[in-house]
Amino acid sequence: MASFFGTYIDDNRIGIASELACKNTLQRFASRINYLGQQDVARKRGQPIQTPRPWAGAKCISVEGEGLYVLTTQTKWDRAKTLMTEFLKDLEEEAGTLLEVKWLEKAVGFLCHISRTYPAMFSYLRSFYNTLNGWRCGRNLDGWKMGSTEWMELIAGDIAFKSEQDITLPFESRQRKFSSMPSRDMPELVKPVPCFKDDLQALKLLLSKSEPSLHLVRGNKIGVCLVGFGDASGGGFGSSWDKESFDIAYRFGTWGPELDDGSSNLREFTNLADTLEEMGRQGDLKNMEVFLFTDNSTSEAAYFNGTSQSPELFKLILRIRCLEMHFGAHINVCHFAGKRMIAHGSDGLSRGNLNVSVMAGKKMLDLCRSINHA
Repeated sequence: MASFFGTYIDDNRIGIASELACKNTLQRFASRINYLGQQDVARKRGQPIQTPRPWAGAKCISVEGEGLYVLTTQTKWDRAKTLMTEFLKDLEEEAGTLLEVKWLEKAVGFLCHISRTYPAMFSYLRSFYNTLNGWRCGRNLDGWKMGSTEWMELIAGDIAFKSEQDITLPFESRQRKFSSMPSRDMPELVKPVPCFKDDLQALKLLLSKSEPSLHLVRGNKIGVCLVGFGDASGGGFGSSWDKESFDIAYRFGTWGPELDDGSSNLREFTNLADTLEEMGRQGDLKNMEVFLFTDNSTSEAAYFNGTSQSPELFKLILRIRCLEMHFGAHINVCHFAGKRMIAHGSDGLSRGNLNVSVMAGKKMLDLCRSINHA
């Protein structure tokens, strides 16, 4: 593993594969700092260790034979779980509950701090900010800033204001009131946006373990990273992936009646989520970095953004994020052309063809190399 260093305000830490190499790298690092005119005090240096104390809000540990991980402390983990429980309890006790702004600001600030350690949580903090800013002028019912299309619909009278009182006003009065509304000071209490409860439940699920989850930073098995392909065609699906033993694992079949009316995007993303869950059951996800290829750009974009306006895709993203948290894996969903999917064989696998490309003996990594070179 190559050496690296991290800086937090006026403190630095070195990381490398062995204790001796760490000391040598530290000496080189310190001499360069002194040369640039900054002070490095040797007596303040700590001894190299695989499980150092918390630093910059997280703990970075090295597990022999597995890799480098980052996690939060048990105290912060428990506090984050308590926050989710308290918010959900307030929302379930009474309909139309108002939340205290100061408490929301403190909570989301702390959760942002935790999300630096667990990036999977970050996408589900959007409803906190939409709730805090939903009272401002020019926001829609979900707390987002209104776009040009929404403004035109508002002027045309096709959409109404957030408050029931404004909806009952004549259009001319609503338009005059909206355009002349002065900016107000932030209120003490705000009403949660509709998606606030869904995001809270998602965060609660990600924090469901009793102990802090390990987030993989650099795996020891990165040289034999798992590569998989998934495709859904009409009424069928198929996917295949490399196992650590360099064998090929695969799954294929037809969709049930629950997806008869589902879109192609939903089928493609469902196939990816089901494949990753099957990989987890077979022990192919733990401490692994996984590259899962798909010819569906919506699946890649939704996973990269971490959220989706579609409730079905939102649930599928959450399923994959939970797999990351549970198995300590690092999952990458990558898009490539449909013709390359045909060359790989997953397109035929989704139709039950088991004797083409990788299913006929071709190496999966060779196909990935040809994709990169092309």
